[in-house]
Amino acid sequence: MNSARLDISQILGYAGAALFVASPWVPMLSVLLFGDIDFLAAGFGDGPLFLLIAAATFYFAYARHYRAMAWSAAAGAAVLALSFYHVSLLLKLPSRAAGSVTSGLLAPVVAAATDWVASNTIHYGWGWAIPIAAVGCAAIGSLTAESQSGTPKPVRRGGFVP
Repeated sequence: MNSARLDISQILGYAGAALFVASPWVPMLSVLLFGDIDFLAAGFGDGPLFLLIAAATFYFAYARHYRAMAWSAAAGAAVLALSFYHVSLLLKLPSRAAGSVTSGLLAPVVAAATDWVASNTIHYGWGWAIPIAAVGCAAIGSLTAESQSGTPKPVRRGGFVP
């Protein structure tokens, strides 16, 4: 670290890293019979990715590499989008299973019934707010570093500058 004093960008980076660390264990889905499902229990590999992004965000905040911290926020947003896709696959699973088990005239009725049961028993959990806040902290931390830097330094574009 360059100095012992923390600036707001570092504090936001540390907060984003802490929220990324907490992200794999918060409930993303609430299922009536099974309870809460978190990012690790879903089994898609999103939880360990959040932990890797947390380590990167912490290091970039510690070393004051704020542009790299913006890239870790973008990676966190990509993992969050991947998690939304995985949850949409989980929500479609009951109707797909019912459609493959039944055939004939009852297939649409059974598929509609399983969709109704799934929509009334599977709900999004409050845990989605944690990685969204982590991405926000890392992104805002990198943006506030740009605004705190003051006047931009002149760029030397080759050649000799005395």
